[in-house]
Amino acid sequence: MKILGSHVSIEVEDIDKTFDYYTKIVGLKVIRKVSFDDGHRIIFFPGLEIHQMTSNKTVNNLKPYNLMHFGIEVENIESAVKELSKENNLPELEINEIVFKEIKQKVKYVLFKDNNGMEAELAEWINI
Repeated sequence: MKILGSHVSIEVEDIDKTFDYYTKIVGLKVIRKVSFDDGHRIIFFPGLEIHQMTSNKTVNNLKPYNLMHFGIEVENIESAVKELSKENNLPELEINEIVFKEIKQKVKYVLFKDNNGMEAELAEWINI
């Protein structure tokens, strides 16, 4: 599997304040921003993905500032999933897809638990 990058994903109460902190104080550059119809927003930086909580609820029932998952960007999601499933004697994982028209990209991804029970993600970003 060819790995293109990795990230950690956190959920925050105020995505705008967090965005300002990571861009103005830390100096990270934005890779992409996406939003969903329910108000959920995600901002991607090198190595970091921040999620906006919506409606005073948490994403995945986590408390704010909790680690949501560790993600790995791969060149080809289909071959990465086959390799992961074969190496770990798992049934092949279902590949999900989300299209983000505003940035003309889509992401294909799978979520799975690693050997320690930590949620992990494999993702392939595709220009459309």
